[in-house]
Amino acid sequence: MSADRYRPICSAVLLAAMACAHASHTHSAHVHGEAKLGIVREGASIVLWLRVPGQNMMGFEHDPVTPAELETVRDVMAFLKNPAQWVQLDAAGGCTVQTVDVRPPFKTASNGASGDSVPLHSGSPRNEAEHSKHENVEATYRYECRSPLSVRGIDISLIRAYPSLHKIQVDIVSDDWQGSQLLQPGVERVHFSR
Repeated sequence: MSADRYRPICSAVLLAAMACAHASHTHSAHVHGEAKLGIVREGASIVLWLRVPGQNMMGFEHDPVTPAELETVRDVMAFLKNPAQWVQLDAAGGCTVQTVDVRPPFKTASNGASGDSVPLHSGSPRNEAEHSKHENVEATYRYECRSPLSVRGIDISLIRAYPSLHKIQVDIVSDDWQGSQLLQPGVERVHFSR
């Protein structure tokens, strides 16, 4: 059996382990103004995993109630479903997005034939427990690259797009190296090097 058959499983396991390890090092896994980004480069695959508090991208964390809040959630989900708007891998790698999985922070239901998700809210006034929930947006992206070693880095412009986001803690695992970096305003480049 070819080792390539197991690459997606290995990438998923590495990414999950990385997320758990990072969460265990921080007592508060949910900090306004901050996000977490995990990157795994294994063979021809590059997988990104993002977790960001809803407050940083939508301006609120409660279930959306007003038409404006619903529209904001739709806009954020559309933005995240198109990683080309904020993720730029080095062109020399010849990478293409294979899968995109974006999970909104709220319960959702299908919105007719379009397949878009619309957050549900009971319509009743929010109680204090609902209002104080800390909801995260999570997204996973998998790229396949013709020349993965030509990808020396990734430009992440999420902070520029969402200014209430002040820093992104990035954990990186590759075939032969692992490390972490901090992105902040003016620092958008993740480097695949020691």
